[in-house]
Amino acid sequence: MKRNSVTSPSTRRHLAGGAAALALAALAAVAPGARPAQAQQAAPQSSPGGDKESAALDEIVVTALRRRESLQSAPVAVTAVTGEALERQGMNNVADLQKQVAGLQISYGGAVADVYLRGVGNFATDQYAESAIAMNVDGVYIAKPAGFNGFFFDIDRVEVLKGPQGTLYGRNASGGAINVITRKPDTDGVGGEAGIEFGSYDLVKANAALNVPLNDKVAVRGSVMVSSHSGYLSDGYDDDKTQAARVQVLAKPDDVTSILASVDYSHLGGKGAGTILLNQNGKVLNSSDPWMGASTAQANAFKLAQNGAPQLPVQDTGWQNIRNMGASVDFERDLGFANLTFIPAVRYLMDDYYTWVPGFSDAVTDHTLTSSVEARLSSEDDSWLKWVAGLYFFDEDDKSHFRVNQLVNLTYANFPELKTRSYAAFGDVTAPVTESFRLIGGLRYTIEDKSQHAVDYTGFPGNVSLPSFTLNGNDPLAGLTPAEHIGATTYYAFNWKAGFQYDLNPKSMVYFTASTGFKSGGYILSDAPYDRYAPEKLTAFELGSKNRFFDDRLQLNLEAFYWKYKNHQETLFGPVVDNGVGNTGRITVNAGDATIKGFDVSTKYKLTPRDMISADVEYLDSIYDSFSFFSWLNGGSLPFNTTCKIGASAVRSGVAGRMVDCSGRGLIRAPKWTGTLGYEHDFDLADGAVLAANIDSQFSSGYYWGMDFIAAEYQGGYTTTNISLTYTAASGGWSATGYVNNVEDAVIFTGGNQDMFKPGIAYTNIRPPRTFGVRGKVSF
Repeated sequence: MKRNSVTSPSTRRHLAGGAAALALAALAAVAPGARPAQAQQAAPQSSPGGDKESAALDEIVVTALRRRESLQSAPVAVTAVTGEALERQGMNNVADLQKQVAGLQISYGGAVADVYLRGVGNFATDQYAESAIAMNVDGVYIAKPAGFNGFFFDIDRVEVLKGPQGTLYGRNASGGAINVITRKPDTDGVGGEAGIEFGSYDLVKANAALNVPLNDKVAVRGSVMVSSHSGYLSDGYDDDKTQAARVQVLAKPDDVTSILASVDYSHLGGKGAGTILLNQNGKVLNSSDPWMGASTAQANAFKLAQNGAPQLPVQDTGWQNIRNMGASVDFERDLGFANLTFIPAVRYLMDDYYTWVPGFSDAVTDHTLTSSVEARLSSEDDSWLKWVAGLYFFDEDDKSHFRVNQLVNLTYANFPELKTRSYAAFGDVTAPVTESFRLIGGLRYTIEDKSQHAVDYTGFPGNVSLPSFTLNGNDPLAGLTPAEHIGATTYYAFNWKAGFQYDLNPKSMVYFTASTGFKSGGYILSDAPYDRYAPEKLTAFELGSKNRFFDDRLQLNLEAFYWKYKNHQETLFGPVVDNGVGNTGRITVNAGDATIKGFDVSTKYKLTPRDMISADVEYLDSIYDSFSFFSWLNGGSLPFNTTCKIGASAVRSGVAGRMVDCSGRGLIRAPKWTGTLGYEHDFDLADGAVLAANIDSQFSSGYYWGMDFIAAEYQGGYTTTNISLTYTAASGGWSATGYVNNVEDAVIFTGGNQDMFKPGIAYTNIRPPRTFGVRGKVSF
């Protein structure tokens, strides 16, 4: 696999400078000559296809605040990615969203998606850790990060809410929320589409959707997607084997009632996410590195690339088998004085994978059953007072088997059963004081019960056979020492939001909000009282402005934010206690506090009916006010080249190591500058067909993606560009697209860990290389 070096600093400066110039030009347009087109509160209508003869920007309708309103009317920092944009860039999973959303960083730990937004997140790769960014699909919360994929087909839009969503979304939304909204059935007539795509790395992808009205009150929509490509890495990892399907039935028995029943299923196979080894200089490890001779047992765990590329991936025998399924009902009724929404849902996730990372292998089987119910009343659409009040219940039962072989001699196996039950009551209101000035308020009270009953085995059995591990007389676990961990606790949270919204004129408004978010604490595999971590909290202050000028041709949205992040949860290798004896394992701890501040400038300018430029530039200034953790890696004479402060040798829970203090450093996965630039042009052809050209770039300054702050965990600045050319027939019935993604073939490391046995060496995931392909679509 050929990987080129990242784009030069001068190129990055030109791109960032171009974005800044575009933003300044938009600011300069705020002048007496700028004319509004319609009232800020006017009922918006989405116009996905747009009017090719109009120079006005399309309106995008969002439901970020649990009511339908224009993106430009919503007093919240939200990025909306349309289904058209998802399709154009071939987005198949949640990680692809970072191509479109500034400040969003996503990588994988095994089969688990690690989501960070403006530096808020966690390396949530085990069953005990949870994401700080809430994922919701059609209003249903997806609890496990391993279940974040399998939804990205037949999509209307995706909304990314930045900042704590503690009142309306509540559970585990301390850093924000990602809302996936699928396309729904309708009774207007039979319709559908089908597409096929072929590309590099043996890509074959097919999708289809069909909408069938059974009568004027009932309609059914079914959609399917299958996708397959070979591994981007030479050992076969970073491949794709996905199948997914969704069926929705919409019934409208009368004019005031709507019932939407949905079932979905997805399967992810193949090898799954791959791992790249980096040496102490942050370069891809190869056979000439001196470290390779340090441990024969570890060196034998790695396999050189077969194509001669200077990379050293881990063993190639991994696999994943992830099944994700769910069912829900969205019942809505106009009661005359308010709208009632009632959403019961159930989901099941079977997360089964076997993967190699440097120094050890994981064999995981995780079964998670969740059920939830949300009931809420909300104001009528034409009410002068906008309000919503509701109740929420969530129940999760997680049973897993987790086996680690550390290749040298230590093996441990865990059999935890985790239970979560959450109750919440919430309310949100927007109250007009004058015609143009409104007050915003919200409250949510949460009670969350968590418990664990786990048995883990630790010992030195020598060579063992993986991944099979059943407890019987012939199993290697029979010689290991068991430890039982039992605990239960209850967490309470009171979240609030307050602010205002003021219309400067019918197409420009400013807003200010202060709000809080909460992610509950939890357990680790350890004896009490070392078996739990505390909740994390985030308080955010946001000042924003949303504007349209020049007859809706220019859109300029601004946001400044200041966040205080308390009790930040971080997952790492650290000390645990089994039967009173010190040991090590993957744990979640409260590592410290942070301050996050910055601004975001987002603009779109429709130069002509056929030309549009867009830019989104975000600046992030983050600092750990306090951030320390105990590292057992520093015991003995092991080298450690962190840029943090290293304390004296110490013993924690019977484990020798040192305290590491990273206070004063910026947050991980929080680059100072990120953004996107785009240009679209439609060529009108003589026969009435249209040829649409699109180019968009994403840029980022450098940042650390690992919490050890070592050279191997630093990602330099980069730019990555995607281009596409789409021919659409005059009838609109079919189209064909050619595309190239990551034109620069930029090498972008996304996240991982320092090696357990050789500090300074790190393993990481990597974003896809340059890819290209063609796709065709028919619609009817």
